[in-house]
Amino acid sequence: MQVFFGALNNILSIVLLISTGWGLARLKWFSDEGSQLIAKLVTGVALPCLMIYNISHTFTKEQLIELSAGMFLPIVAAAICIIVGAIVVKIAKVRAGRRGLLHSTFYVSNTIFIGLPINLALFGESSVPYVLIYYIVNTVAFWVIAVNIIATEKEPHKNWREFLSVATVQKIFSPPLLGFIIAVIIVLFKIPLPEAVLQTCKHLGSMTTPLSMLFIGIAISRIKLTWSYFDKDIFLALGARFLLAPILVIGLHQLWPVPNTLMFKVFVIQAAMPVMTQSAIIAKYYNVDAEYAAMLTTVSTLLAMLVIPFYMWLFATVIHI
Repeated sequence: MQVFFGALNNILSIVLLISTGWGLARLKWFSDEGSQLIAKLVTGVALPCLMIYNISHTFTKEQLIELSAGMFLPIVAAAICIIVGAIVVKIAKVRAGRRGLLHSTFYVSNTIFIGLPINLALFGESSVPYVLIYYIVNTVAFWVIAVNIIATEKEPHKNWREFLSVATVQKIFSPPLLGFIIAVIIVLFKIPLPEAVLQTCKHLGSMTTPLSMLFIGIAISRIKLTWSYFDKDIFLALGARFLLAPILVIGLHQLWPVPNTLMFKVFVIQAAMPVMTQSAIIAKYYNVDAEYAAMLTTVSTLLAMLVIPFYMWLFATVIHI
């Protein structure tokens, strides 16, 4: 019970940070340019620095090699969810313009912009490498599979090889992932970093959680909930995000246990993260139902604040870890 209340306090802190961003946005503190600057600071500076400091400062070569064994579980979980999602979309007769978006919610979640700061708040900096393992699988699935399905929904004649391009590779190798790769190279080759560089990365990386939460609050303040969108397609997506994906991870862990308990907890929380923010951007770009994508992002982000305490309670009382 003490573990549960500790997690609840951490989640309350997250809610207060998001509420602060929401309140400041309502007071007109942030323009569109200001909120985009926060997003760039987090993804382009804070997150890469956090990766470099945390991994190079915490792990040995042997420990990193051991971590790679944990990648099997999220890969298998994503593969199963891709198959299940395709079947559900077909059986439910989801209308054109939403099929690719709904399908993507089964196997893609917001693992870095929301997932990382939430895991940091719940489990501390030791969770970062496990977050990144799940993130690698997630981001490859999004840019190689989900985007292609969304893009070809209205133009099925397009060749998939058009999407396996340099631009797709650049999106996969985002600044946070590059920071992770640099940190791994530093550890594997035992490259010593000057203390001043490490401390700089530590301070810049510490901006990740507060800035991310402020940005989420700002984003929520600018999106209007449209009740007409609360139909079966929304509920199917929410069921995929908050029930199917995390429960599948829990079930697979019973068959193929990951190396340690913290990795397992992080994987479950990552699987229960809301819809990926970029889904709405991709939907607008490829002229599918962008409003549906925005609603998915908003509603799932709000609902995640209720779902996360449930899984923390599950860890403490049912799974007993």
